[in-house]
Amino acid sequence: MNKTELIRQTAKRTRVTQEKAGEILEAALSIAAEALEAGEDIRLKGFGSLELRHRKAGTARNFKTGELMPGKPRTVLSFTASRELRERVNEAKEKRE
Repeated sequence: MNKTELIRQTAKRTRVTQEKAGEILEAALSIAAEALEAGEDIRLKGFGSLELRHRKAGTARNFKTGELMPGKPRTVLSFTASRELRERVNEAKEKRE
């Protein structure tokens, strides 16, 4: 499912126009991005959580010379599905099989 389809389905379920559903989705995504930029985690009960994880600086190898090069520490975004979502997805998968 892409963003357009998500907007279309949201508009259908909530009985609002696709334009209004798009505005709401854009606002929600913008708020979520701003929260993540500020270092906050996002937890959506029944769906999952988006968490920032800090990785230490590692080392990498230059394949041409074999030289070890220091890496940089970085922050990565991690999604963890809630138990309810995992169970729902697994049940749906079992029905399809």
